[in-house]
Amino acid sequence: MDVQKGCIYFSSFYVLAEILAIPAVPILTASSGYLFGTVLGTATCLFSASIAASISFVIGRTFLRFV
Repeated sequence: MDVQKGCIYFSSFYVLAEILAIPAVPILTASSGYLFGTVLGTATCLFSASIAASISFVIGRTFLRFV
């Protein structure tokens, strides 16, 4: 598999797991460095965590505002 496709699949799964608050996120964080190397794994993990935090903020701000 191509490294770019692997990063995209990993990022999408990481974002989904973090939005749903699945407790496997620390394992995914460690495995990103193992799968993609130190630099690319760190970049993938930081990018995915930032996207997940932004999506979670928007969900909390709009949909869960009146609950």
